[in-house]
Amino acid sequence: MLSRIETGRKVPDVVTVRALAALYRSSPAERERLVELVSIMEPARLDSRLVMQRGNNLHFQQRMKDVEASSGHVRSFHPGMVLGVLQTVPYALTVFTAPRPSRPANADPPAELAASRASRYPQLAADGGRSWTLIQTEGALNWHVGSPAVMVEQLAQIAEACTLPHVRLGIIPARTLSPVFAPHGFHLYDARAALIATKTATALSTDQRDLDDYLALFAELEKLAVFGEQAVEVIRRVSQDYQDLQSSQ
Repeated sequence: MLSRIETGRKVPDVVTVRALAALYRSSPAERERLVELVSIMEPARLDSRLVMQRGNNLHFQQRMKDVEASSGHVRSFHPGMVLGVLQTVPYALTVFTAPRPSRPANADPPAELAASRASRYPQLAADGGRSWTLIQTEGALNWHVGSPAVMVEQLAQIAEACTLPHVRLGIIPARTLSPVFAPHGFHLYDARAALIATKTATALSTDQRDLDDYLALFAELEKLAVFGEQAVEVIRRVSQDYQDLQSSQ
C-alpha cells in the first residue's frame, strides 16, 4: 500500500494519513495540511464544490495548486486556449473579463484572479521537483484575445517554457491528421485524478474509468505533438503573424 501511495497509484484515506503522520512525528500543522490534501483527492471525501466547481474563484485556484503540489507528474492539454499554468497576466485578464451573463455579483475581482493564475508560471519555472507534460494545439495559439501585443508576450512565455528542463511542452500543428477527438481541456495528476474543464464548471474525477480514458487520450495527443525546437518553430511562426498584425495597426 505504501509503495502504491508513493508512486501515485493510490490516494490514502484520512485515517492512514493521520497514522503515518503520527509515526513520522509530523508537526500538527503538517498533519492537518496532509489531511487537507487527501481530502481534496480521496474519492469518498471529495467536496461537492470540487466535484463540479462552478466558476473560478481564488479559493478554487489555491486548491488546484495544492493538487499540483502533491503530484509527481502533471499532464495538461487544451485545444482552444493557453493553459492556465502558462498564462501571462494580460492574457489571464482577458479570460476573466470575457462576457459571462452568469458571473455572480460577488465574484472575485478579475485582476486578482488574473494575478493568481499568472503566479503559477514562476512556480512552474522554479519547480524542479515534479515533471510536467503540457500540450497545446496551434489553434489555441491562433485564438486571438486581448491584442496582438498580448499574444506576442504570451507566446514568448510559452517558448520560454519549452526550455525548462522539467517541462515537456508540445504543440499539435494545424492540419495534423488526428485519429482522436479532444474537444475540451483536461489535466491529469499522476494516475490519481483528472480535472475536466467545461464552460461553466470544473470537475475533478478519481474514477478509474475516467482516468484510464484520459490517460489513453493524452498518450494519443502526445503522438500528434511536436516538441523541442520543432515546437518553438511553430510558436515563432504564430508569433510573427501577431507581430505583423501589430505593425499593420
